[in-house]
Amino acid sequence: MSKLSVAMVLLARVFGPCQDPCVVEYNRGGHVAWFEQAAHAARAAQVQIVINGFCGSSCMTLASEVRPYVCITPRAEFAYHRTNYGDPIPLGRDLDRWIRARGGYPSFYGVPGKMSYTAALAFWPACGPRAAEGLNEQ
Repeated sequence: MSKLSVAMVLLARVFGPCQDPCVVEYNRGGHVAWFEQAAHAARAAQVQIVINGFCGSSCMTLASEVRPYVCITPRAEFAYHRTNYGDPIPLGRDLDRWIRARGGYPSFYGVPGKMSYTAALAFWPACGPRAAEGLNEQ
């Protein structure tokens, strides 16, 4: 199987069927290990990921790990919290610092913390012409 085929299978497991670019409209997260596997495969295959809506928890982990291939639209919103084991979700150091500076990671069972599109622009580029047609409209 090619790197791209493996990446698309693993991305489909966490996001449902997608293409390259893989457009995320709404994802609440899930098993961190599955998202990390998908992230490693997507990065190796250089699959573009477009965050065009809610990206919670493990989805944010994937977006952090595949950052060179991720862009965000004005609809992007991220959510974060501790895992069910009590640890923060795995993120890059800069994202972790941003979250800790704003009170840290809420409990797995509590209300998740939110990162708006405007705040996320400090970590991911806006999609611009990289987004599929119509995705950058408000």
